[in-house]
Amino acid sequence: MSLTHFAPATNLLWKYLESVDVDPAPLYKKADINPELLLNPTARISVNSVDKLWQQATEVIEDPCFAIDMAAFWHPSQIGALGYAWLASATLRRAVKRAVRYIHVVTEDVDLAVADTPAGLKISVDLEGSLFTLPQHHDLILSILMHMCRFNFGDELIATRVCLARPEP
Repeated sequence: MSLTHFAPATNLLWKYLESVDVDPAPLYKKADINPELLLNPTARISVNSVDKLWQQATEVIEDPCFAIDMAAFWHPSQIGALGYAWLASATLRRAVKRAVRYIHVVTEDVDLAVADTPAGLKISVDLEGSLFTLPQHHDLILSILMHMCRFNFGDELIATRVCLARPEP
């Protein structure tokens, strides 16, 4: 059985592609993703198809760090009930714990962990063995997590440390 991904979550890439004047529809179709599924709150697509889509996106977008800019297009609805549960969380700690618990509702190919440290809250993203191996996947996950955290904590939130599991861009 192949791993799946919440179809509306790929709306983020669709919106970004449109913003850089790339027609997303042909890329989605070539990756075997029916664009109509992006509006279906119960639809799931294979992680393999999402990975194919991202491979294609990296070929048509000139900026190798484009995924960092994608956070500006993020909306809670793109991750379904988890997005709204995140917003309803009274504290950042509760929001992160909900994300750890329910990340597989969004994608079955990523794991999250949270720990308290002397420096503060530590969020770890485990992509070991994931199909999401492009550097842009890593950039997207970190930029979206930071964006989500700022939704709860405020724009003044600054990460004290960021470690990448890929070469520096």
